[in-house]
Amino acid sequence: DTEFQHPYFIRGQEHLLENIKRKVTSVSSIKNEDIKVRQDNVTKLLTDIQVMKGKQESMDSKLLAMK
Repeated sequence: DTEFQHPYFIRGQEHLLENIKRKVTSVSSIKNEDIKVRQDNVTKLLTDIQVMKGKQESMDSKLLAMK
């Protein structure tokens, strides 16, 4: 069962129904938080890629020295 509860939801008081409004979530705050998380993820990925490139270059140098 679904239960609806609101101070203006009163049996026989139809004129109060116009005062009931749907809650609106702040889309801008959600998007801003999402953008911040994505930027942090991209920054971490770029850092990880730089570290991996450095390790690859080091391995390449060691392999060339072994030849």
